[in-house]
Amino acid sequence: MSTRTKFEIRTDRFKELVDKLQDLSQISDTVKLKFDESSMMAYSLVASDSAVLCLKAYFMDTADHFAGFDREGTHDLVISAAPRFVKNMRFFEGMDSIKGEITFKPSFEDDSVMHVRSLSVSTPARKGDRLKVNTVGAELSKIRDLSRESLVSRMSPEKSLWSFGLGVEDLVRVRKLSNINSEERTITITVESGSVYLGEEGRWRVQVAETEHQDTKLTFAKKHLAHFDQDFDHVDVSLFATFILVTTPASRLLLSFETDFQND
Repeated sequence: MSTRTKFEIRTDRFKELVDKLQDLSQISDTVKLKFDESSMMAYSLVASDSAVLCLKAYFMDTADHFAGFDREGTHDLVISAAPRFVKNMRFFEGMDSIKGEITFKPSFEDDSVMHVRSLSVSTPARKGDRLKVNTVGAELSKIRDLSRESLVSRMSPEKSLWSFGLGVEDLVRVRKLSNINSEERTITITVESGSVYLGEEGRWRVQVAETEHQDTKLTFAKKHLAHFDQDFDHVDVSLFATFILVTTPASRLLLSFETDFQND
């Protein structure tokens, strides 16, 4: 039997939340929102049979976006057709009041996790609702289940082989340059004589940091540059054996890469 609960969605932080969901929807059509009375996590991923190719997660406080949500336990909402969901949510931007209502029931796999079966978002009128959008929650099996604790533990910059900071001005410059050569599909991270460069080989490169790491070259898909957050002064880029981790105080972005250890 399903349970219903209502809460307020904070209008002053609504666009920020929808922007995050839009970013995730450009990675995958399926986005998962996990929340309880204190914390919230939204993530999406692309994986092969053997590895995660791209994963991004945002970490938030529930109270920053939901007011009056006091239900105990984790609530999992799987949003399929996420780009369409985001377009629907944009109609609520600028509204004076936004209300949320979910129906949920314990999941088959773990009865301590509530499977959100539907989400209703509305804004009131003098009588009834001025606007109301209903969303059916997809099955939990549609996306791999991840916990905040496991992500923070496994995607820890402290466990990396080496790292560097990427300032927002350099990030913006790299994005603009990469957009000029649209036919190129990869960005190369190059370490050369203690300097770290981002660029497209034979076309351009930008020196972004210094390091004591040995000379090397790594490449990743250019399209993922769009998911490097620009809301902070810099992002931390950490290099592991098989993937790149981009972190900010509010997010984690994991990217697989190809490695070329041959020095020129």
